[in-house]
Amino acid sequence: MNMMGKNPLDDGSEDEEEGGDKKKKPQVIVGWSDAVILLVIVALVFGGYQYYQYTKRKSADVFARCATLFDAAAYSEAEACYDSTWSLNYVPVAQDSLRAVRIGVVKDLRAAQEDIFDSVESCFNAKDTVGAALEMRTLKKPLLLMGESGTTWKSWEKAVAGVKLPAETAAVKDSSATPADSTAQR
Repeated sequence: MNMMGKNPLDDGSEDEEEGGDKKKKPQVIVGWSDAVILLVIVALVFGGYQYYQYTKRKSADVFARCATLFDAAAYSEAEACYDSTWSLNYVPVAQDSLRAVRIGVVKDLRAAQEDIFDSVESCFNAKDTVGAALEMRTLKKPLLLMGESGTTWKSWEKAVAGVKLPAETAAVKDSSATPADSTAQR
């Protein structure tokens, strides 16, 4: 039994040589290398949290800008904005699905405009400028046609600018009729 409070593995001769006045060594809880490791771990956790907050804010800002563009009917710019969000490090699930829906809406609008473009092109090929002008009125703005199609569309708009459509011609005839003419027709 150890009644003296000493470790039986310690060498007892050291106490006797120093005269029994041996000071107790201070008990070290954490060594300096352990403290450095703990500090590195704390720094990594804190840095990771700050980076997460930064990417979360950046993602929210970009998606807010994209939503503003989409709501303002700037579809081409909104599509480019939403396409740029694929490189973000943090995208919430709700924003991911909203991005997919809105990119799909823009692509559907562009496909509808391409169909109208083909119809107008057919009318111009058949030398039917009135039919082309009527078809051109079905296109909803803004113009989403890209490249050469967009340039061609703008030139067609100039070409049909002076064309009188059948509905406009009838409205002009009705407004030019005087009350005396209308009573004479009765």
